Amino acid sequence: PYYSARAARKSVQPQMTFKHLLSRLKFAVAPGNVGTANATYPVVITGIKVKSAVKGTLTVAATGDNDGDSQAIAWGTTSADSAEVSIKERSGAANTDLVPLQEVSMAGLWTTQTQFDFTDPNHYATVGEALLVAPTAQKYSLIVEGYQNVDNGSGTPETRTFELPLDITNGTDGFVAGTSYNVQIVVYGLEQIEVYVTLTPWENVTLDPIGQDE
Repeated sequence: PYYSARAARKSVQPQMTFKHLLSRLKFAVAPGNVGTANATYPVVITGIKVKSAVKGTLTVAATGDNDGDSQAIAWGTTSADSAEVSIKERSGAANTDLVPLQEVSMAGLWTTQTQFDFTDPNHYATVGEALLVAPTAQKYSLIVEGYQNVDNGSGTPETRTFELPLDITNGTDGFVAGTSYNVQIVVYGLEQIEVYVTLTPWENVTLDPIGQDE
């Protein structure tokens, strides 16, 4: 139907329905053990990257083609059209610009419980602002970046960086438009691995002669 000023004077108001056409991913990180949340040498998250299933092109002022049709947003459909997006955060009020993600420390998020409660939101640290991604994909690939200062016994802690490749999936239905997903990532601390090697003496072994069968 069409609406005009005359319709408005008769209290006939248009109803407009808006729907979200993207999926939203919200990220939170929790320590997987006591060492990860160590007050002195905690694991620190420095970034999360998401490889989007597709890459979109936004046209602010669309012009019609020969058929009189136009697209304001065009999504790619091949893997070559995918794009890697880094999570950012807001430095202040809701209307402020997004800035690169600040460090997110795991210090103090582990409790004294014998078993960590991964269902308790108080044990998670929110990481940056939510991402809006193209729906219908069944899997998104992530990279969690961070570091931990490790006491190597020299008196000066050694900084070790890491990148954790992860995949999040949503069954056979994929990620649905207009739906928000809470992605909870559990990170375990970096631990020194010691390998003990024991050398044993050589033993002399006599093998049977090998020859051509007759």
